[in-house]
Amino acid sequence: MRASPALALAFATLVLSACPKQEWHYAPPPAPAPARNFDAQFDATHLDPNGAARNVDWHPQLSGHLPDPDACNSGQPYSSACTQDPIFQDQPDIAHEAFCFIGKATSGSPIKPFFGHSDWMVAQFNGSVGWFNYGDDWDYGLFLIPGSDNLPPAPPAPLNAHGITTNNNHVADDSHNPQYIEMEFDSTETDPAFTKGWWNDFKLKGHANDDPQALADLLHPNQKTLACGSFVGLFGLDCDHGCRSELHPLYGVAIQRTEDPNDNEWSIMARNWGTGGYCSQYNDELAETSLSILLPYTSSQPPTNAQVSDFVPAASDSTASIGCPTIYFQNGQTILNLTLPPPEQQPVAAFSLKLQWPSGAQPVACTQPAPAPPAAMMLAEHATSPAALKGEEYMGTLLRSAAQSQNPNLKRPTLEHDILPNVPKSQSLMQSLKSMALAPQPQPCDGSIAIKSGLPQPTPPATVHRLNIEPHKRVRDDAIRNYICHGYRAKSFALPANTTQQDFDKACKGVK
Repeated sequence: MRASPALALAFATLVLSACPKQEWHYAPPPAPAPARNFDAQFDATHLDPNGAARNVDWHPQLSGHLPDPDACNSGQPYSSACTQDPIFQDQPDIAHEAFCFIGKATSGSPIKPFFGHSDWMVAQFNGSVGWFNYGDDWDYGLFLIPGSDNLPPAPPAPLNAHGITTNNNHVADDSHNPQYIEMEFDSTETDPAFTKGWWNDFKLKGHANDDPQALADLLHPNQKTLACGSFVGLFGLDCDHGCRSELHPLYGVAIQRTEDPNDNEWSIMARNWGTGGYCSQYNDELAETSLSILLPYTSSQPPTNAQVSDFVPAASDSTASIGCPTIYFQNGQTILNLTLPPPEQQPVAAFSLKLQWPSGAQPVACTQPAPAPPAAMMLAEHATSPAALKGEEYMGTLLRSAAQSQNPNLKRPTLEHDILPNVPKSQSLMQSLKSMALAPQPQPCDGSIAIKSGLPQPTPPATVHRLNIEPHKRVRDDAIRNYICHGYRAKSFALPANTTQQDFDKACKGVK
């Protein structure tokens, strides 16, 4: 028998009763003595330039095995029976969790006391990157086939599939292809910086989400392989989607578009804050004002030239100042660094970077699917059948049903044009969803940038506080819930299969 949302609310009360943790720091917690399947393991002597863990593994990977989230403590890999790490559990508040719970229940998934995001630590991963989807909660989704860090040389498979569990999906739904980690970041938080050049193209093609070949070509032009890249994000398990490992939110993105030593092009995004998807509620602020991203390239000497173009800084505080990027080089490592204002000012920087390398430099090879058809990169997971629906997909199905009942030609509703204008008191909601402003720069950043020897010196912000619920996200989630519930009450659409009217009435309780 399927559990009711009321039961889920009781579970959530227990899960969320503890005080939220302090802000996230780069410094990882001490790696526990290997004992439990979901103890995170990393090389403490080879942290990333931020001081964060690099290419994290789970304990069983040390002996050549992948951990099974479903087999650990009755499918609760985030519990103390499965990990000694001090994890943080983030799931939606009582007003919004019902849709997440119903979606998981109707999919036939076993009912667990937690169905949000279990977060372990900030980490940097590198490997092959491709387009995943534009999510039902307006998140951009990329997928990462984890590579090696080349320090030390890559171990044999499957140990080079850093951070993977048995539940992580395979590229193109083919068990002969590698598994991947999904990486996500909220479009409503980052789009204000995606107004020029490559990132503007990414925004437009990503929102359309209907041409996998165009997206593959955007990430890796004129190639039949995936691009290589490096990513800094919050590493953990997405327990709305089978407790698969993920990076969510992403703080730093570096996608290598071209590998030519004379025309080595990268797309860069940097910030020190971000939220999870619909089935979460906290702003995962970094207690840091410096962000460094490794740019994998084999060279004994630093780049001879570095050029920035289409640099766009944005922040919720118009007085925020984002520093221009700098390149550092030490011991064969090339590092891009940005100085950011405090995370509460919600800074985002997006730009393109072109490097030129000295003679003998070579791009680093990263893991590729075999074969690697770009058209297959709209992964099988994106075709969500009713049996595959989880919380965020279920919410998306409801949104599309409500929108299409009013406009059969509308494939996907938008916040600004379709949802907010149809919600009571929409003007106050729109005002609450304040658009981010362009942050003033002390100097233009486009053009040549400095290349320095050594490592950047991170400096934490003066004020450190506990993780907070993100008010803009709550307003947005309220608007989504109101839009769905008003459409349902107007009898304008039918509920998805296996959803009871009683459950849905409870999910809409309190919506006026």
